[in-house]
Amino acid sequence: MENRTVETAKRLVSVIICAYNRKEMLDLCLQSVLSQDYANVQIVVIDDNSNDGTSEFIKAKYPSVHLITNATNKGPAYAKNQGIIASRGDLLLFIDSDVELIDKSSIAKMASLLVLDKTIGEIGGEIQDYSDPKNYSIIGANIGDDGWPVLVSLSNSEKDKPKECDYVPTSNCMLRKEIIHQVGGFDPYFFYPAEDTALGFEIKKAGFRNVISADAGAWHKLSQQSRIHSYYMAKRATMRFLLKEYGILRFLSIELKRYFSPLKRQQKLREIDQKAETEAFDNSLNNKFAYFFALLKAYLWNLFYLPQTISARGKNFLTSKEMKRYKKPLL
Repeated sequence: MENRTVETAKRLVSVIICAYNRKEMLDLCLQSVLSQDYANVQIVVIDDNSNDGTSEFIKAKYPSVHLITNATNKGPAYAKNQGIIASRGDLLLFIDSDVELIDKSSIAKMASLLVLDKTIGEIGGEIQDYSDPKNYSIIGANIGDDGWPVLVSLSNSEKDKPKECDYVPTSNCMLRKEIIHQVGGFDPYFFYPAEDTALGFEIKKAGFRNVISADAGAWHKLSQQSRIHSYYMAKRATMRFLLKEYGILRFLSIELKRYFSPLKRQQKLREIDQKAETEAFDNSLNNKFAYFFALLKAYLWNLFYLPQTISARGKNFLTSKEMKRYKKPLL
């Protein structure tokens, strides 16, 4: 065990944080990283064209942080790829700027598990409800038949019992750099959300296990500012995921089943859609017309970008050629 601990401590962990107008939350996030008992850490912050003085704040308070400042907003997936390229560690930890690492040994524990078990692709998990610090759940996700995420949870009391899932949200996710290069990084044309869904899917397809761990949970505050997605953005990303990973025929089959499947299956799909619709209506969709307009817009967006979606299969988005040619998709 001692040899394993020494071996792990030698590994440089690059902590990659994408920030967009969350200066105060980012400050708390960085404090939680710097409070870790794992010293061999590089911190990379990508300021994705914030207008709240994020870059100036980082330069003044955290001069040791490797800061990348984008002149235009590129989107979270592209920014994460920038962080991968700038990283020096062979272990990468992605955390969101509204996340706090609650266990001072989180990085050490995740790194140790990755060093110990080469079958693990991603490890991590987010805590969405931290109202009771003694009793909470760590969240990961599976991918439903229709592409929507199905949450997977693990009690904080279930130590040393990592639970497998299809993907670990990159709000708190550690993996080996060699693996993310193997699968070609994040697909930036997802923009947001579903970029972590697609990454986890590719990692599992490459033969690795993705797991959530009670030793690795991080409190994700889910800020109202930008973490509540519109139904349009969620639907658009889900459609693109299905088209890219499953193909046009399976996509059409899933969409047709949504409306014409036997009652029991149709009801299940409707329940998932209705949950997303309810969240969307609470925040941006005020009537049924707006909902159907958002749905139609998602279909049209994916039709417009279909050639790009198909050509993205198997592509390495970390090459200098792909980084240079990227153009932010129309929203």
